[in-house]
Amino acid sequence: MIGELLSGSSPPLQFFNPVMLLMLVLLFGCGTLLIREAMVRWNLQWSVIFLAVAYGIVEEGLMVK
Repeated sequence: MIGELLSGSSPPLQFFNPVMLLMLVLLFGCGTLLIREAMVRWNLQWSVIFLAVAYGIVEEGLMVK
């Protein structure tokens, strides 16, 4: 929430719109679940940081454009 509002990516009126809020929760929540699942399945420790950075690059570069 802080990152979206402070960076100006989502204006406050648009951010608190229930549909937009649901879309953001699904977008970031699914990525978080994928990273956590990879961590548990593959018994990863510090490489979670690299998975999070890779997901951020893919999300911003390919999905959001």
